[in-house]
Amino acid sequence: MEQQNVTRRTALRTIAGGLVVGSVAGPASAKRGKDALSQQLNTVRAVTRKYKDIETARADGYFAVSPYVPGMGFHFADGPPFGTTLEDPGILVYFTNGSYNPSPGEQHDPAHDDDLILGAVEWLVPGDQSENPPNIFADKDSPRNLAVTEEEGWHFESAEGFTGLHAWVHRGNSAGVFHPTNPNID
Repeated sequence: MEQQNVTRRTALRTIAGGLVVGSVAGPASAKRGKDALSQQLNTVRAVTRKYKDIETARADGYFAVSPYVPGMGFHFADGPPFGTTLEDPGILVYFTNGSYNPSPGEQHDPAHDDDLILGAVEWLVPGDQSENPPNIFADKDSPRNLAVTEEEGWHFESAEGFTGLHAWVHRGNSAGVFHPTNPNID
């Protein structure tokens, strides 16, 4: 467990210093089409769908900015990742397909790009925003029963000096769409 925390800390330092959430679990329903949160998650999924192809992400300037983080994968960014719009989450989070088994803290080997699967996107804001995090999603007005709300999903990384939010829009997450880690990928 300590190694995982050290690995996460190292990854986040790398991300913050240089430049850091798929599919939502749950049955489709008629209400989903009218639910603002579902529409917002679908927007994020749609604008990042093209990055399921890692070659497209690389062509658009994305590159690995973190070593392998258990429960997440590798984080890719195309520049400074700070922002809070649906259309530009800043970070793409890729996990492995099982034929590529990096160790915690291991840097991504580009020879294994074809072994990566887009799972999540992430937003970052500078500083400790955990007491008053940004509000990107309309989850408070949603009839959906969320395991983790957006507000609960924002997490401050003190060593790195930023607050982040993952949205697991390309890979289901039994811990919740806004949970920082995903037990379904390790």
